[in-house]
Amino acid sequence: MNTLRIRPVAGRVVRDPDLHDLITETRTVPDTPFWRRRVRDGDVAPDPSPPAAAVPASQAADASASATTKGSASAKRSTDGSAS
Repeated sequence: MNTLRIRPVAGRVVRDPDLHDLITETRTVPDTPFWRRRVRDGDVAPDPSPPAAAVPASQAADASASATTKGSASAKRSTDGSAS
């Protein structure tokens, strides 16, 4: 299914017909005639920015720890004068 990324427009209130809540932040919605009309009428605006990649917290912590370990090991080698 095709989707659209939309963001709210100041001064406009739009209710999501599927979730029954108000659009208060950028979100991905189905590319339907309803949302195309909302964009055409200026109630919401297309959001050209790509969605943020969702990285599970455990993977983010592992990547951070790995980068820290690699960085400190290379710094240690460069300060003790030995060539690797």
